[in-house]
Amino acid sequence: MKKRLFLFIFHYAFALSDFAKQNCIEGSNHYHLFDWQIPCGSVSLKQISKKSSAKIHFIKFQQDKIDPQPKQFFVAEFEHARIFEDGIVITKENYLFKDIIIKQHGTLLNNHHIFKEKNAVKTKIINATVAVIASPGEECFYHWMLQILPRFEILKKSNLYYDYIYLMPCNLKFQKESLKLLGIDETKIIWGEDNQQIIADKLLVPSIAIKDEANLPFWVVDFLKENVLNRCTNDQLNFKRIFISRKRAKIRKIINEDEIMPELEKLGFKAICLEDYNLPEQAKILNSAEIVIAPHGSGLTNLIYCNATKVIEIFTFEGFTQPFEKISTKLGLKHYSFLTHKDKLEQIQDQKLYSDIYVEKDELMKLIKQII
Repeated sequence: MKKRLFLFIFHYAFALSDFAKQNCIEGSNHYHLFDWQIPCGSVSLKQISKKSSAKIHFIKFQQDKIDPQPKQFFVAEFEHARIFEDGIVITKENYLFKDIIIKQHGTLLNNHHIFKEKNAVKTKIINATVAVIASPGEECFYHWMLQILPRFEILKKSNLYYDYIYLMPCNLKFQKESLKLLGIDETKIIWGEDNQQIIADKLLVPSIAIKDEANLPFWVVDFLKENVLNRCTNDQLNFKRIFISRKRAKIRKIINEDEIMPELEKLGFKAICLEDYNLPEQAKILNSAEIVIAPHGSGLTNLIYCNATKVIEIFTFEGFTQPFEKISTKLGLKHYSFLTHKDKLEQIQDQKLYSDIYVEKDELMKLIKQII
């Protein structure tokens, strides 16, 4: 291990010297192929002073009076650290910085693929300061809006200088639209790639604002309302009762939606496909709604714009971690879980986390009439 680490540092120093007279972002696409150096372990914010030379800049946000325990947000500053793929940061001492790792579906940190042997990885040397915004799950609307975009605000509040922003490619409509809403200069973005690492003179690494929905910071809600909801120019979106349809989604569609919609329409509900609207319009629709019915899905991230709304969230019988119930509770919304039944599904399909949903119409109508 020591020999491999020595060879990595030697090759890195040689490459840095070779690139010293050119900025690798401007007019150059040169890469080196380095043997992959498996991190020798991980380091947390609490351990950082003992295992790394990083500087930590803590950021304070004005907290709402009903949130008396403000959490600590920060920007970590590393010299000659590595960024790998979707925002993984490895210090020059070869430790994974674990405070920005988002574990999904119970994934254990020591099972992360960076701790496994790899072939040579493309390595790019950047003679500049790079702010790391990329994070796992950026293709998911929920993760993008609540875990990635707020890192821009943390970075802004730090008042620290940077030359470039590091992101993975943003090809989805909501990604491009939100970057435009925030006024991000795309010429200043370094786009990450699979099996690529970047070594920069300095990395600025904002913390993840939300890892537990029960601790949703109110400044994140205010940040998104200011930059998304307040940008809506369409005043024709005041629907009081809405049903969020996933009929165009690849997963978790309600397969008998055509059966239940006539009954919902009799009660004044309007079917909404969120993809038909831009981000500010989606925010406005949810902000105006008094009752929202929707199958579980990332479109419910827009609940952060609601006011005293009643929410019926439709789950499969296996259940979920219920992040939107936690968000609803935090924001004072009334959340109702509607669970489908296994015996109704077995003759249709084996329903799992990403499977489509069959809804028992009479039971749903019974719940709706109890709350309206």
